Amino acid sequence: LSSATIRNEMADLEELGYRFVLSFYRNEIIEYEKDGEYYTERFLSRTMPKQKNYIETKPMDAPKFEFVDRHFVGLRKTKSVKKIRLDILGNRFYCSQEKFTLKVDVV
Repeated sequence: LSSATIRNEMADLEELGYRFVLSFYRNEIIEYEKDGEYYTERFLSRTMPKQKNYIETKPMDAPKFEFVDRHFVGLRKTKSVKKIRLDILGNRFYCSQEKFTLKVDVV
């Protein structure tokens, strides 16, 4: 698909009342509230297509992906999910809305 086609499709979605808010990539820091408690973890994936309304996370201090550290988070009773960005000094900022782009920064 060309970028012009995708821009047109995004405009069509906006006309229908949908709005792009943000995206999650592996190892990004997220915060979510579940059962009145807040958790700050790293987003891992969404790998089971037949299972809906869940994500997989891992603890912030887990240096490598290990199956024992993986958490399955059901989103049905989750009140909020926020993406956290860090600046060069390590200060945290909540990302409330991203600009849609087809380019991804590869580190």
